[in-house]
Amino acid sequence: MSRNKEKSLCAICGVELSGGKRLYPNPVCRQCDSRALNAKGEKSKWGFEYVYETQESYREALEAA
Repeated sequence: MSRNKEKSLCAICGVELSGGKRLYPNPVCRQCDSRALNAKGEKSKWGFEYVYETQESYREALEAA
């Protein structure tokens, strides 16, 4: 299996990326990702924030399960 030796660049700012970012289409660096906003202009959510409003509500849901 041949690996792609091309360097990955951030799709937004063009900085060179390290690691396995070549596996993703249009990868972005951490700095650009940290500034990401959704369609409503809010910071993007991930992990527990995607489903629950706060980490406390996430813990409560875990305890109730």
